[in-house]
Amino acid sequence: MRSSIPCVVVAAVGLLGVFAPIAGCATDPAADQNVDEGTLEIPLQVQGPGPSNATYRLSATFELSGPGGTQTIHATGDMTSVSQTLPPGFVQIHMLDGWTLDKSDDGETFEPVPALLGIANPVTVRILANHASTLTIPFLIRTASSDLMITFGVITAPREFAGGLTAASGTGDYAAYSFRRMDYAIYYEDGGSTAEVLPDGTMQRTFFSGALAMEVFNDPIGPLANAMAPAMAGGFLQLTIGAKPDGTQVVSGTLDSGGEPFSTWTFGPEPSFFNMPLDASGFPAENTPLFAPSIPFTLETFFLSSDAVLTGTINLRLLIP
Repeated sequence: MRSSIPCVVVAAVGLLGVFAPIAGCATDPAADQNVDEGTLEIPLQVQGPGPSNATYRLSATFELSGPGGTQTIHATGDMTSVSQTLPPGFVQIHMLDGWTLDKSDDGETFEPVPALLGIANPVTVRILANHASTLTIPFLIRTASSDLMITFGVITAPREFAGGLTAASGTGDYAAYSFRRMDYAIYYEDGGSTAEVLPDGTMQRTFFSGALAMEVFNDPIGPLANAMAPAMAGGFLQLTIGAKPDGTQVVSGTLDSGGEPFSTWTFGPEPSFFNMPLDASGFPAENTPLFAPSIPFTLETFFLSSDAVLTGTINLRLLIP
């Protein structure tokens, strides 16, 4: 890398697992320009939660597009952090395929761990003049027995929606999915909830997500697993449970992608076969599992070729560690 190109790579081992990439590069301003630069502090390693105090480190290649044109930055796990000044403006960061997240229990021997990006990729960052920032971006670590969520200084229990997905009909790139059955998993950070009483007396609670990632399994066609699901990284999940005065509960929700191809997935409203427990105020309780089978859904995705719509039913099973 030439000395005339100041660069920054952000890899914060972040919420929902580990490793958060952020990066920025720009050419030196001309001598007659007066540019007030901003500063980024970039951690590349983090110590995880739990009694093992494992260390996680990121190795990745970033393609950066911004005021300085397009640059490629290589970050290795041997670097603990990077601090760099950048001219103000928008920088788009694309983490290229081939990144690895490694874990060490002794601080010496590192092994790769399976992880999902919890933000959109690429992501756009705005560099502010005369401002110092540390960028933390979430990733989710998946293991055969558990999911792990990590942030700097905060450890939060991860949540997961998982179950079956049955397609009924599709258009565009989803046309071949009719009557196909697949499996899915949505991993997300708990983003809190709100509660309100509706005019008909329904006690309604709406749950929100923070960082989010998604996978589709057993996809015989391809677009759901290879395009739609990865683009959900950094998206937003909203789930609403309404406890009606007659004792029934209704489930509805939306899932919006964080990147391209952009998708909106709506499900319900539909009566829930199994009711969630209620809290002392009569609202659906927080921090409790949910199982709502056969909830109708509509998925709309805006592919470059054309818009595609898929309808069907989904089993909503909320898993809380």
